[in-house]
Amino acid sequence: YDLMKLFTGSLGSLGILTQVSLRLYPLPAAQSTLLATGSLPELEVLCRQVLTGPVNPVGVDLWLRAEGSQVWLSFHGSERAIAQQMAQTRRLAPAGLTLQEVNPDSLPLPQPGSGAVLAKFGCLPNQSLATLEQFQTLFPGAQVQLHRGCGLGRAWLVQPEVGSLMQLQRYLKSAGGFLLLLEAPPALKKALAHDFGPVASLMRKLKQQFDPAGTFSPSLI
Repeated sequence: YDLMKLFTGSLGSLGILTQVSLRLYPLPAAQSTLLATGSLPELEVLCRQVLTGPVNPVGVDLWLRAEGSQVWLSFHGSERAIAQQMAQTRRLAPAGLTLQEVNPDSLPLPQPGSGAVLAKFGCLPNQSLATLEQFQTLFPGAQVQLHRGCGLGRAWLVQPEVGSLMQLQRYLKSAGGFLLLLEAPPALKKALAHDFGPVASLMRKLKQQFDPAGTFSPSLI
């Protein structure tokens, strides 16, 4: 078994980590972030253009924030290479978008214990636009991050209603995705059934191999 990949995302259901080895990489010579703001459909066009075009960002993140819909494009490398990549990206962008270079560390994230419910979700990458529109409809004002290349994301929701969460979970499941609550009141976690999407059956088989007695997180899988 590849233990690193197995334990990532298992939410404590396979065992307890007692020792961790980390691999460190050198910082890039330079790094910069291009922030695009505009409507969700236009931002989705930009994401498709970037992911299939002649640029190679290290991050393409769609965001729903109080300021509106955004895409954060992260670039690493030499200053010359980054300048070329960002110029290419500007040429690919639809005319209706606003683009500006920002500090890579300027995005404020909700802190643990802020009272917001933290959810992890997944969708097929080609369902990114429809998924974020679901968040806009069900949770106005939510802060949502979606890694456009892989379809995984996080959402910070303030006092979400159980009915809205269940509706979102059903939508994601029907679209081949999933929704999990990572930080939420116990009653809310209990009300929302755990859903690991298409890999649930595989996770149950792994759980049986690692923890046949059901000692770790017995109610999770």
